[in-house]
Amino acid sequence: MQGKDINIYRYITLYSLDVICESSMGVSINAQEIEDSEYVKNVKLLCKIVAERQNRLRERFDLIYWLFPNYYREKRAVRQIHNFTYSVIDSRRKLLDESSPQQENDPEIKKRVAFLDMLLQSTVDGRPLTREEIREEVDTFMFEGHDTTGSAMSFALFLLASHPDVQNQALEEQKCMFADDILRPATYDDLQNMKYLECVIKETLRLYPSVPFFARKTDKEVEFKGISLMG
Repeated sequence: MQGKDINIYRYITLYSLDVICESSMGVSINAQEIEDSEYVKNVKLLCKIVAERQNRLRERFDLIYWLFPNYYREKRAVRQIHNFTYSVIDSRRKLLDESSPQQENDPEIKKRVAFLDMLLQSTVDGRPLTREEIREEVDTFMFEGHDTTGSAMSFALFLLASHPDVQNQALEEQKCMFADDILRPATYDDLQNMKYLECVIKETLRLYPSVPFFARKTDKEVEFKGISLMG
């Protein structure tokens, strides 16, 4: 990547981090304006450490990983991120406890409910999720979401630039929707009506899937074509 490309990708990644944080936790970390905030720095550091461990054979083994500086950097970053997430969980739980039944049934509020709020109100086998279980879900959503969103947006921009006819149609759709005021924020209903842009995004994900494969471990032995598999 050249310098300009790196800056564009950094902006997209920070924008994605803002979007995912807002949708998952219902708070803004202003990643684009405050790039040196502790949360943003820790997220970027952990992503960097994960990439480095994949390329450093000695650091891959958990048994000796504690011998390397990245182990302690990772522990410190994880602790700070968990503390931030716990503080948001506690404040959102308090806010939900203090909200009135009228507010909870407001259709506009239900439309923009954060992922965290849904977790706080969810149950598993009749019991509410624990504080740690909620934190794990939010952290997973944050880390998996911001990087994959940034990747999808980057490839979408690349494909739009490579296909001017498609770009023009996507632009015309936006012009029709925002002709009266191009500076107004997009609403939930606007997003539902962006049918052509939705097709662009889906085709982008088909061509360049953010997560092309994933692995699973079985907790019991499985037999496949006469072969016993475990793990």
